[in-house]
Amino acid sequence: MKYMKNLAWIHRDRRERYNDYDIDEKFRMVYLLKKYFGLTAVTDEVLFFDRTTHLRVHVDQSKYESKQELVRHYYVHYPDLLIKNHKPVIAVEIDGDVHWQNTKALKQTNKRNEHYEAGGIKMLWLTKNDVLVKDQSDLILNVAGKLGMSVRVTNDSD
Repeated sequence: MKYMKNLAWIHRDRRERYNDYDIDEKFRMVYLLKKYFGLTAVTDEVLFFDRTTHLRVHVDQSKYESKQELVRHYYVHYPDLLIKNHKPVIAVEIDGDVHWQNTKALKQTNKRNEHYEAGGIKMLWLTKNDVLVKDQSDLILNVAGKLGMSVRVTNDSD
């Protein structure tokens, strides 16, 4: 594989990712995960899974000429949030209605979930409505239940 002189495609791919419609929900989750669970979540991780073994691998994107060349070799997923300071690693997905609107989207969502499972990544799956609940303690308890963790919820305003 050739080394790419111009890495603009990587920059463009990352920039497009930050035009997220659900950025407020992501930042709310980053804050709550840190405050109540001591988990540090990042928003800029890319996960690669080998197309034959389905195992998670680390990839130097600069060795590829384009995103299309990269996806010929790997399944590529962009979790909404990734928690690396936990074993196993946790991918947080905040899914909106688009994931159930048509067969193609549903198939892609299911494939993503299968790749996470095969790659040994725990998935914390929430809907956009889960994150937008008015009572923050409901969200915190929901997350605690899904992570199998205990948490003490205080009534202070956040």
